[in-house]
Amino acid sequence: MSDDRPYVLAVATAQSPGSVAVLHGEELVAERVFAPGSRGGVGLKPAAEELLKLVPGGRIDLVATALGPGSFTGARVGLVFAQFFAFGRGVPLFGVSDLAALALRHARAGERVLTGVVAHDGRIFGALYEGAAGGCPVLASAPTIHAAEAFADLAKAAAARVVLCPPEAVLASDIGRAAVLRHRAEPQGDDPTGIEPLYLEPAAPERVRT
Repeated sequence: MSDDRPYVLAVATAQSPGSVAVLHGEELVAERVFAPGSRGGVGLKPAAEELLKLVPGGRIDLVATALGPGSFTGARVGLVFAQFFAFGRGVPLFGVSDLAALALRHARAGERVLTGVVAHDGRIFGALYEGAAGGCPVLASAPTIHAAEAFADLAKAAAARVVLCPPEAVLASDIGRAAVLRHRAEPQGDDPTGIEPLYLEPAAPERVRT
């Protein structure tokens, strides 16, 4: 019986610590989590090369990368690495929101989950999702920035369970599983030249200038 599950290289560098993983379908083959305080950078390429040795023939059928919200630089580092790798292998590239990856890990079918990434100033990047049976959670409200009090009010009004990063981590394995689910319906992936990190506010230097 043939096994048509794709081999996936997944990268998550928008949060700290970053990570890289290889999956076979939704099953994790191996994952490397970088040292606390880092998002990948120098360690991303050698970690990916190490993991590829665990895959028969180094085969990769699709690449997945975290888009944030999170670190401006971290998200860009992971995306550029993923773009070059996918282009070099001629395989589809999937960008996945960190908020969607958290929802996939935690949302049960029919349940509302409000996922959030805590920003440096205490505000929260958040989005509301509806859990779906056997598929990616459905986005119920667009990602936006909230004061902590407003985020709590939104959770209460939506009767949603809250999942925050931190203390939760967004791992490359979460990003990869979300990409596998999307790949079933959208095998072509995202436009590799048009994909951009999910920035909900300007990068720090731009905030200073304004």
